[in-house]
Amino acid sequence: MAAPQHEAPVGMDRYDYFALNEQQQEKLNEHKVATRIANEHYLRQHPELDCLLKKLINKVLTDRPDNIHEYCADFFSPSSSTLDQLADELSEEVGQVQRQHSHVEELAAVAQTLPPEELIYNEVK
Repeated sequence: MAAPQHEAPVGMDRYDYFALNEQQQEKLNEHKVATRIANEHYLRQHPELDCLLKKLINKVLTDRPDNIHEYCADFFSPSSSTLDQLADELSEEVGQVQRQHSHVEELAAVAQTLPPEELIYNEVK
């Protein structure tokens, strides 16, 4: 049997290259791509998730908890004393993200109306 055309996943020392046949591996890869695309669409539709995750990561890196699982559970707990404050901050940040997104969409619409020869990109040196 020929060696598969895919690499072993990162961190899998004892990866079994022959667990899936070629067709199964191809379907799995297509499913992974489709899932990533669907996740990206969902995240773009819900900018509050991006803000929420940034807040969590910032707090984790600032506080450096010993038990990260418990810390994250407490962060998302409805009994958290900072939940109302966090909701207000997220609401403000989501508004900023939505305004930025609308500006990008406006610029993209303008760029589509320009002839290709007017779209010149300068190289960064």
